[in-house]
Amino acid sequence: MEVRKTLNFKTTLIGGISMTTMKCDMCEQEFSAESFEEWFKQMQEHYMKDHKDFMEQAKNKTKEEGMKWMAEMKAKFDAL
Repeated sequence: MEVRKTLNFKTTLIGGISMTTMKCDMCEQEFSAESFEEWFKQMQEHYMKDHKDFMEQAKNKTKEEGMKWMAEMKAKFDAL
């Protein structure tokens, strides 16, 4: 089994399946997925449930700000 940690991120190889785990950038909850898209779906649900106030404020942000966050998180995910 291989585990690589970088800050709040780790990749674990279990039975030939690579699962990447990244913590929420606002709390300590971790989410694991094989792909960024799967991880992002979990994060969306988590944000809507546990960070409602932030999601309400995010409505005032530009599309570019949201795309920048997505690109940064995808780059971190893919780097593992």
